[in-house]
Amino acid sequence: MQKLPLKSRLREYIRLPLLMREWKKVADGIGVKPSLPSSSMKRFLIIPCDQKTVIGSRGDEAMMIAMIQSIRAKNSDAIISLLTYADFEHPVLLEYDIGVIPKWANPTWSLKKILEVCSDFDSVMIVGADTMDGHYSLLNSSRLWVVADSVARLGKNSTILGFSFNSKPDPKIINVIKKISSRVNILLRDPVSHARFEKATGRQARCAADAAFQLHESEAIPQMNDLLHWIDTRRTGNSKIVGFNVHPMLFDMSDPAVKEKFVQDCSRALLHAMGELPISVLLISHDFRGSNEADLGLLESIYTNLKNDAGDRVYLDRHPYSATELKFIAGNMDAVFSARMHLCIATLGMKKPVGVLTYQGKFEGLFSYFKLPGELMLDPKSTSLEDDIFLALSFLVNNLTQLTSAVNESWAGVKKLSALNTLAATGIPLE
Repeated sequence: MQKLPLKSRLREYIRLPLLMREWKKVADGIGVKPSLPSSSMKRFLIIPCDQKTVIGSRGDEAMMIAMIQSIRAKNSDAIISLLTYADFEHPVLLEYDIGVIPKWANPTWSLKKILEVCSDFDSVMIVGADTMDGHYSLLNSSRLWVVADSVARLGKNSTILGFSFNSKPDPKIINVIKKISSRVNILLRDPVSHARFEKATGRQARCAADAAFQLHESEAIPQMNDLLHWIDTRRTGNSKIVGFNVHPMLFDMSDPAVKEKFVQDCSRALLHAMGELPISVLLISHDFRGSNEADLGLLESIYTNLKNDAGDRVYLDRHPYSATELKFIAGNMDAVFSARMHLCIATLGMKKPVGVLTYQGKFEGLFSYFKLPGELMLDPKSTSLEDDIFLALSFLVNNLTQLTSAVNESWAGVKKLSALNTLAATGIPLE
């Protein structure tokens, strides 16, 4: 999700007091109702963190589908719905029999109307992701916290699925969080975020792992045939297959010169790595929202720079794969270097190591779970980015055996921590 422009943020600061007044009025009217026993939960409502695109971000999709898969595995008859901004169609809705309720802000946002929807469900879960600290949108973050609180006061099970918390949360969101009912299940997705959250808010929360670690990958689909053939061919030639992903939010998108330098740094680093290391590179998109937030435009520019010199050692697949399909593809890599949190999670979930370009300090906690070294975390704004990427790729490939072992040894513990999301939101016990 992209941070809002200044004018939109100013508008949000005007709307926030209105939300606070509505929240107080609703809370005073509700009081606190008795909680429903977890064994009685049969109707589940999922509120995406981005209510407009819903699953345009494959990370959001991964978290939601992981929860849906977990619920369906235990209760095939459960009623599961998404609360969205507008109606939409997607194959995943049919595959998992998911309803869509387009009433998040249609025609206008109203806490009272949203609670009317929530009252028909036993459990409401909010996909926290990286949207709960006010960085992208103070108003949307506040609305999500207010809904979570109000749902808990209704006596419903209210859960904010494992989210990250940056080092400089908006002070206004801290004030909101301090007023949230203790009955809300609050889960952070890594120990660094957990420590930041508790220090900033004075609230206790559970330290879990990202819900997407529970996601089951797909099988191969026909659209992957050319890609899988390329992987087999490159492996026959003794190449290690390294996935590579970047996205536009790593730099100032308003400055064409900054973008061009970023593309050139990535391109030169990859060419250098392919010249020194036995690797072939798959350029992987992980966001398909059709805007300047998506990955493909950047990767197309990098591919154009590489294809003449790298030849068959570089591959760009433009198909908009689903989250489960991308996890299958990640499992066919030897390692992945990514700027997308959930492409890293998909890769680690397939027990393969990763390197990252960091943003908002949100990878330190993830790395701590898998005991991955700091050499694999890079600052995208570094003045020596080209060299940094080359050295990180070299470290990743030259230490592949040890890094893969570290990920494998950590996996069982991370899987249990991820399952805490399902336990909190559904009452379904850990396996």
